Amino acid sequence: MEMGMKLVLNATEEIRQANYPEIRLFDIGKAESDTVFSDVKGKWKVCTAETISEGDWEGFSAVAYFFGRRIHKELKVPVGLIDISWSATHIEPWIAPEGYHTVREVSELYDNRFQTAAGGVWGEPYRPARIYNAMVAPVSTFSIRGVLWYQGESNVGDGMQYYYKMNALITGWRQLWKQGDFPFYFVQIAPYRDYAEGELAKLWEAQRKTLEISNTGMAKTEDIGDWNEIHPKNKLDVGERLAKIALKQAYGIK
Repeated sequence: MEMGMKLVLNATEEIRQANYPEIRLFDIGKAESDTVFSDVKGKWKVCTAETISEGDWEGFSAVAYFFGRRIHKELKVPVGLIDISWSATHIEPWIAPEGYHTVREVSELYDNRFQTAAGGVWGEPYRPARIYNAMVAPVSTFSIRGVLWYQGESNVGDGMQYYYKMNALITGWRQLWKQGDFPFYFVQIAPYRDYAEGELAKLWEAQRKTLEISNTGMAKTEDIGDWNEIHPKNKLDVGERLAKIALKQAYGIK
């Protein structure tokens, strides 16, 4: 999700055209903690060629931008995009404690968060709830329309266990915002040559099962990935596909 605008296909032209006074950007910045933060760094910025190029990984989240641009053009309304991303992280540090406690199949991950099954220590920032505490919980005072989630490469070996983690993630975030079952749309991880045999198919199965959770949607990527690159540069189609899901499910536009 973090991959920035400078790294996408046709980056120079896309950035040159990225001047939208009614699209606002908020980049949280990376942080982690075993306790909940009350605030985050960052400020709202108007979307321009300059601001869309700012970010830890070569600019603002490209998927978020392309999604927001499509929504803005279709609905002709102002759009605010909050970039809360950290490339190459596992899902565990993003899950709220409440989410872990709600889903029995993963509750022990949080209860034993200072140890691994082998008796070692979780490497930071991978300890359960650490990123949630510092980057997600502090922005719960913001009203949101929904969430985009693009992660899974670091958990590709989880198989069906990834579904339970997604369930915990979605449940915990919805409890945090207290806005009911708001839309939660995610991206199918793309094919990649270095995954072990069978890993991708099992992860895809877990992602498909996640669609059983209310008000979710998945943007497929099996036809737009790059077999030789774990982070494909075609983020335009990813953002557009997420936007199509939102327009249909959240706004009733086919």
